[in-house]
Amino acid sequence: PWAYIIEPFETKAIENLIKHGILIKKTVQNIELEVENYKIHSIQTDSILNQGHTLLYPKGEYQTVTRIIPKGSYIIPVNQLFGRIAAILLEPFSDESLFTWNFFNSKAVKQWGDNTPNHYPVYRIIKPVSIPGFIINSNEIKREKN
Repeated sequence: PWAYIIEPFETKAIENLIKHGILIKKTVQNIELEVENYKIHSIQTDSILNQGHTLLYPKGEYQTVTRIIPKGSYIIPVNQLFGRIAAILLEPFSDESLFTWNFFNSKAVKQWGDNTPNHYPVYRIIKPVSIPGFIINSNEIKREKN
């Protein structure tokens, strides 16, 4: 992909990406884009804890959708020094993905009801597009949390 989008309020995931040296841009307005989203059909879990985590392994497929990306979303371009690391962390089926390591649990599984998979809060942008925004750092994330 050209870039990834993470929905607003996923500050733990964003903090982790920043710690890995990944450049992140925050959007300043809503924008309608054609994106790919991973449609989760099922989630398999490990039977033992790994470093205090129950690792998650989704099964599903990418779907192309047109979506309004809300103001405050995070854009992670792949064409950067640590772009490959960003891809490893953001592709849901990667063994080292933020999904696998429980960063998106509240979005991935419905909290009430039948416990079916919800949605993956990361989107792929396939073609280059101009998205108004600004580069963020860890101080910006700390202000958002307070």
